[in-house]
Formats: sequence, C-alpha cells, structure tokens
Amino acid sequence: MTADGQDATPSVAVVIACYNQAHFLPDAIDSLLSQTRSADEIIVVDDGSSDETAAVAGRYPQATLVQQDNRGLAAARNRGWREARADFVVFLDADDRLLPEALSAGLAQLAGHPDCAFVAGHYRYIREDGSFLAEHAQEDIDSDAYSAFLKGNWVGMVASVMFRRDAVAAAGGFDESLPAGEDYDLYLRLSQQHPVFRYATVVAAYRQHGRNMSANIALMLPTILAVLRKNAPSPGDRPRRAAFRTGLAAWKAHYCDIHLTPVPRAAGARSRDTKAILRHAPGTLLSLAARHAWRQLRGAIRAPDGLASRLLDRLQRPKIGRVRFGTLGQALPSRADPAASLEAHYIAKYLTAVQPQLGACPCGTILFDTRFDTCLDGVATGDGWHAQPFDFSDPASEAQLLRALDELAASPPRDGIVALHCLSQAYDLSAALGCLKSALKPNGLLIATLPGGALGGPSEVQAYRRFTPAAVAKLFGGEDWSAADWTSYGNVLAATGALHGVPARDLAPQALQDRDPRYPLVIGMSTHRAAPSATGTGDAA
Repeated sequence: MTADGQDATPSVAVVIACYNQAHFLPDAIDSLLSQTRSADEIIVVDDGSSDETAAVAGRYPQATLVQQDNRGLAAARNRGWREARADFVVFLDADDRLLPEALSAGLAQLAGHPDCAFVAGHYRYIREDGSFLAEHAQEDIDSDAYSAFLKGNWVGMVASVMFRRDAVAAAGGFDESLPAGEDYDLYLRLSQQHPVFRYATVVAAYRQHGRNMSANIALMLPTILAVLRKNAPSPGDRPRRAAFRTGLAAWKAHYCDIHLTPVPRAAGARSRDTKAILRHAPGTLLSLAARHAWRQLRGAIRAPDGLASRLLDRLQRPKIGRVRFGTLGQALPSRADPAASLEAHYIAKYLTAVQPQLGACPCGTILFDTRFDTCLDGVATGDGWHAQPFDFSDPASEAQLLRALDELAASPPRDGIVALHCLSQAYDLSAALGCLKSALKPNGLLIATLPGGALGGPSEVQAYRRFTPAAVAKLFGGEDWSAADWTSYGNVLAATGALHGVPARDLAPQALQDRDPRYPLVIGMSTHRAAPSATGTGDAA
C-alpha cells in the first residue's frame, strides 16, 4: 500500500535459470529488454554452468546475476523467486524468449482475475536459429482447472505463465526432489487450492533444438507419472479420479508415440527409452506399436506404387484403343466460372489450412486476383489487415501490381502478407519478392498461392509463369526466407478437368483429394522473412 492507502503499481520479476546455455542467454535477456512494459527485476540464476553464462549475464546492467552450485532446474527457479521482491514472477528458460507484449498481457490478466494464483497465455515454437516454426495448438480445457491438469499439462511452457509470488511461496515453490516436471507439479498443487486462468494471447516462444529435456523419455515418463500420482485426487472424488486415469493413459501414450517416431537420437538414448517404457507402459507400447505397424502396412499397400494401387491401375486404366473422351472429346473448353473452378476450390482449401497462422498476425495485406475473391469468404483476419484486388484481365493490371508492391516496400513493415495468384503476374519475379521481403517484419509471414505446372482452365488471364513444387522450394530456400512449407494440390484428372473448365462440383470429392505432385494445379506456400542473424534482436511483434 502507498502512503495514501492506495494499491501500489504491481511489480513483476523475470527469473532466467541457466545451465550451460550461454549461447542462448542474450536472446532471452534481449526479449525482456524489448517488452512494452519493462520487467522490474531480471534475475539470472547461473546453476553451476561451466560455460560463459556469468560473463554473458554480466554484460547486462539491467540483470542481477545469482550464482550457485549445480542443483537442478527446480532449485535454480526457487533461488530466483526468493531473491525477487516483485509481486509477480515469470520463469523464463535461457533457451526461450518472451514476445514483446508478454509482461503487459500477464499483468492485465492478473489485475482482471485477482483471485487467481496464476494466469497462462499461449506460445509458439521457434527453430534453433529463432525463426518461426509453428503455433502451438490451443485446446479447450475444463472449467475445473485441476481436473484439466490431471488429464495433461495444458500450460505446456512455463514462460507463458505469470505467477503471484505469494502463492508460489505459500505452496513451497518448486519441488527440488524432482529431476523434471517440477512446473507441472506446481500447477497441480496450485490449481487444487486456487483458481487459475488461461487467456488466448501468444506471449512466449519455445525453442526446439533437439536437446530439450521434454524429449528425454527415460527421464520424463517415470517422473511425470510420479508427479501425477503424487497429486492424485482422493479415492472418493470419482470425477477427478476418472480424469486422473485419463491422464495416466495419455502420458503413457504420449511418450510411446515419441519413442515410435523415427527421429535421430543420441547414442544409447533409444535403449534407455525402451527400458523406461517397458517398465512403466508396456501395454501401451504394444498397443501403439501394433497400430503403427498397421498404418505402415496400410500405407505401403495404398502407396502410389503399392500393391493395391498396382491392382487398381491394372483394372481401371483403359487399354490402348479403348480410351473414350466422353464430354471432354471436343477441341474447345467449356465456359468456366472462375469462382466455381478447380483452382478456386484448391485455393480456398489451402487458405482454410493456414487460417491459424493468419489469425496470429495482427496486421497485414492481402493481394488477390479478382477471379478468386470468393476464396476469401472464410478467411478471418484482424482489423489491421486490408485487401487489394487486381483484375489481371485488364492490361494495366501488371503496372498496378508493380506499383502496389513498391508502395508496400516503402510503407511500415507488417506482420503478414497473402498473395493469391499474383506472383505469376510479375515479370520481374526477383524484384517482386524483394518488395515483399521489405514489406514484412523479421519473422513476418508470407502466404502465397501459385498456379501449378498443370495448365489451368479457360481464362482471359495469361500468366508469365507457372510453378512446380521443386521451383517453389528453390525460390524460397535462400537466406532471405525460412524454409518454405508448401502443399501441392491436383492430379491428372483435376488438371484435365481444369483445362476444360470443369467446375469442382462435377468431380467426385475423392478425386479432388488425391494429390499427385507431378500434376500440380495449385501450390500453396507459407514462409517467413528470415530474422537478422545478429544477436540482440528481440522477437518482432
């Protein structure tokens, strides 16, 4: 309280626990210095590192360095919040970072939920170099947060949480006897005693680099099961006991799935993981292994060169001399409605798939071919987005597109750009891509649909070029962009139908779903402008 009896402005501390991750530490601290609401305390706990952690932290006068012998993550976090004097506390791992609005968003949510022990936002995944990887799926949770935690750790990333320091202190902090899962244990204990709240803002970035503790099955599986059993509800609480049993099964299945996924692992890791699973989840492993084997067998049978495909190919492919063109046996195409075309069908399908990425961008620009304006009907963007149409049947449209790209490059950078069948109309493609890069913030999102190599239907619009998946991968594989994630839509039937102007509704749904990258009709592509390589750059808003 202040001298006049009013509540003082709440303060917030950020605790960074670091053990031999000095190479990531500047990115973590810089993300705190880029906050729209500054941290009142930044406490770096060096947990007995043998690298340059102390020296790196010492370069930041805003940070307080605390050193201790190596005692583990839980002890390092406990040391940090005990050193802090702030009302609220956030725990940031040294290899992760906060987004610029993280602290202001957490403080606003705690102010609006004064009875909550903590509030939790959402997070995204980033690659080791800091470039965008994916948005974390945001699942609905039960109104009973404790029951939801019994089913699984719905917070996921501790940096997305802002705690009341007095609630953490009353709970005794993190359990230092746990080698992992200490954050999940604290969520379970706090949610049994206090309300907690989750909100939708993305506040943190979780770096994936292959050395994350969460991938260590031999450590995580027995520890997480022990945490869950430690916090189990009483036998008489039947609804929560059911949630507890669901959680046990879900955690076992989660780590068995990871184990059965064919990814590179350190020497000896697979053997240790197998022993842990056979000890703690043998039945789950056998069940999931059988499912994985069946999926692989089914995939082999259904593959383009699989047994089933070869048999169907032999039965369905007409013999030479018996091919019948039917209604397509004419030299002129049908009159096509672009809005009902196969290209429009695939464009709309791709936009639906990338909607979560678009929803995460506060501001942006949509450039689109007016033939496909109806494809935007299901796209939801924020108020900071605007759309610019182009009628490419107009000879002046190319000049209009180039002028629009120049204006984009000269304007303040934005979070996202969508280009629907526009890049094929730019004769100087390199210049067009340069404008798009300049118009995006670092890590900004570019989504494009491109006409595939298979010829499209009848139209007054004549594009300068069409694309193949290999061309897209090459075009966006340079240092200016993160690795492009592309999807090819179409097959030989769809390509033939499009050439004749056949509307999507005249083909069977299964025929539209089958994809053959040799005959792409539409290619959907998403990528991000590469972030500057120099350290000290925070995450762009």
